Amino acid sequence: MAKNVAIIVLAGLLLVVAGLWVVSNPQWFADPQDADEPPRLVADRHNDDDDDHEQDFSEGIALTPEEAARLGLQTASVEQHVIEETVTVNGVIRPIPDLVASVGSRVAGKVTRVAGNVGDTVQEGQMLAELTSTALEELQTELQTELLQARNRLQLATADLARLTYLVERGIGAKRVLLQKEAEVSSIHVEISGIENRLRIIGLEPMPDGSVPDGTQAASLLTLRAPRGGVIMHRDVTLGETIDPAKVLFRIADMRRVHAEGEAFEIDAAALRKGQPVRVKMPAYPGRTFDGEIAGINYEVESEEKTVPFRVEIANDAPHPLKSNMTAILTVTVGSRGRTLAVPHAAVISDGAESSVFVQEDGSFHRRTVLLGIRDDRHAEVKSGLEAGEQVVTTGKRQLYTILRLGGDTDDLEEMGGD
Repeated sequence: MAKNVAIIVLAGLLLVVAGLWVVSNPQWFADPQDADEPPRLVADRHNDDDDDHEQDFSEGIALTPEEAARLGLQTASVEQHVIEETVTVNGVIRPIPDLVASVGSRVAGKVTRVAGNVGDTVQEGQMLAELTSTALEELQTELQTELLQARNRLQLATADLARLTYLVERGIGAKRVLLQKEAEVSSIHVEISGIENRLRIIGLEPMPDGSVPDGTQAASLLTLRAPRGGVIMHRDVTLGETIDPAKVLFRIADMRRVHAEGEAFEIDAAALRKGQPVRVKMPAYPGRTFDGEIAGINYEVESEEKTVPFRVEIANDAPHPLKSNMTAILTVTVGSRGRTLAVPHAAVISDGAESSVFVQEDGSFHRRTVLLGIRDDRHAEVKSGLEAGEQVVTTGKRQLYTILRLGGDTDDLEEMGGD
């Protein structure tokens, strides 16, 4: 028993001695590839987080003019700007309703020709389609017959009026009868004008001699023409189709001016006014801004979304880049905070709660942390970190940030390109 106790005690002593030796000689258990490094560097390397590590370039990132050009670097000056109070909402492009025309036939018929397609630009009076119609023949014959009869009555009434005028001038006839005949002649003129207008409405011209066409002479071909110039937005007709007068065959919109429609939440809608300036940006055209103003605000809140729809009228110059149903971003200027030192939004790099910019100084680019204040959709107020007149990078800042993260390696500039 005593022998076993002695063995246990001896083993414990040996373990204590071994532990003390390990503590005093840690290099024997270090990673072999770290054997030649000082302890501090080894610890630093094992504690490095590649995602958060950035080298401190006190001299900035130096680029030759050629390298800067390959990155597409562009700069802007830090200046005084008016910071606007704005309301920004998403929207969509729509044709202006008053600039849209629908085209249909006033009589039933069979389509024999279609000359317009969706997306075509047409001029006022341009042919869109032709159709033949038995109903058109019958209607033309009926109206031309009525027109001939009215003209015959006009001829007789005009002759009677001339006779009565002669008699009244000589004191023989009654003036009351003359006045009645004058009213009759005037009424027949109105009747004739009405018949001629009915013929023109269905696309026919009154026969100049007033004759009644027979079945072979009656015009059965009806031409549908564009009532206004614009772009064909809708077409619902095919060759050989028999159409009904109630059907809309074409819809034409003048796209030289369009609406950008948006919806503002109630709390923002209270600041909206008709005529306020609006900047419209399109994801389809990055970097381009279309200026307009509020043309109308609805006086009813959408029940589900609790938003107030409004419309902005903007010019859509040729070749009319704004298409119906395109997505838009509407920024309405509702007020102003006055002039203050500001930096373009395009220059700001946001990293969590911290904002920074790249400043150009003597051919080098330095990343600098800035404190920003109020902002609109174009500029942000600079509270600290920048001085008036300094040049900040607006295009290419992300490429500079990448170079900074890579430790200053500019070998892959060709692949980086611009922002």
